[in-house]
Amino acid sequence: MGVEARVASVPEPALAWRRGARLALFFTRGVSLGAWAEVGMLERELSIYRRLAEHGVRVRFITYGGEADRSFSDRLGPIGLIPLQPGASGRRHLRQLVTQHWRDLAATDVFKTNQLEGADLALWCKRLFGKKLIVRCGYPYSADVQEQTGDRAVIERALRAERRAFRAAERVVVTSEWARQYSMERHGLPGEKIHVIPNYVVTDVFRPLPGAEKVHDLVCIARASPQKNVEGLLSALEILKARGREVRLLLIGGAGHGGAARERVRAAGLDVKLEGNVASFALPRLLHSARTFVLPSHYEGHPKALLEAMSCGLPCIGAAVRGIREVIMHGETGYLCGTTAEEIADAIARLLDDPELQRRLGSAARKYVLERFALDRVVELEMAVLDEVMAAA
Repeated sequence: MGVEARVASVPEPALAWRRGARLALFFTRGVSLGAWAEVGMLERELSIYRRLAEHGVRVRFITYGGEADRSFSDRLGPIGLIPLQPGASGRRHLRQLVTQHWRDLAATDVFKTNQLEGADLALWCKRLFGKKLIVRCGYPYSADVQEQTGDRAVIERALRAERRAFRAAERVVVTSEWARQYSMERHGLPGEKIHVIPNYVVTDVFRPLPGAEKVHDLVCIARASPQKNVEGLLSALEILKARGREVRLLLIGGAGHGGAARERVRAAGLDVKLEGNVASFALPRLLHSARTFVLPSHYEGHPKALLEAMSCGLPCIGAAVRGIREVIMHGETGYLCGTTAEEIADAIARLLDDPELQRRLGSAARKYVLERFALDRVVELEMAVLDEVMAAA
């Protein structure tokens, strides 16, 4: 059953619960509002909860930044805040919630997790307060752990934690159909319990900018992780340089913070500008400074950076891997390639040599995002799941 069919099946009386519903969002373990601000994602992440508040949902964040998180209160608008003591144990956090915030949590209708890490606290609160629970998992936690390690004991612990959370929840939210199928098969969950709600794009911020000056050939947004395959991208630039082609890259995010990347760029004589982390709503200006966006990752969940570049109308190159190939239709909404340096280099040359292909792919990418991932569309899906949970016996 597709997303639309599952949403359409929500009983109409459930919509009466919408106004005035109280939702508490448990942040990923250890994550604070300050951490969101530091990596530039605060405004983007707030967008959907501000919009839910406009629909009458009373939202409260449970964060891990302590009193320092209260400095962001003005930016939260109607969103309430419970800042937990940073660095404390889960049981100490539970004690803090019970002793200091009992009334707030007792009056809450639904608890929700932002990711699976930290869901244990939400589960304890569910049992203690007798509330309903939505577990959100952008990329399946156990699948991510398996990508990072071959340690069976670590993988089994991840699977057990995931299974406990999924089975205790009234509904599970994932960002892709692949993640939904994985969760059903791994944990024996019924399909109607799992909803696909993709990542959203604030399309009036990430929008085309005709006439923008293109001072870079490529732009890539990546954190410092082998998953992102920045090493492969830099090797591809070396290959292109050996072919007599100098390609100008703007590399945004944590991948450019370390000395290794800077030394690699310097030693190879590559034309790469390392930008570091940038506030999310400042990204469009930088995206529009490049002709093409590239994401050469080894795997992805539902990559926000790619969706935002597509929303800006940029032609996008992506590795033909899980999470990217579900978004890019090769030759239609973007251009797919392999993850080796040679394959990345060939794709870059192909796209940069064809301005008409760039124009066509960029236009189709913008339309694709508007139809599927615009904020208002995703808010509708979020509200439907909330209605469904509130109406459940």
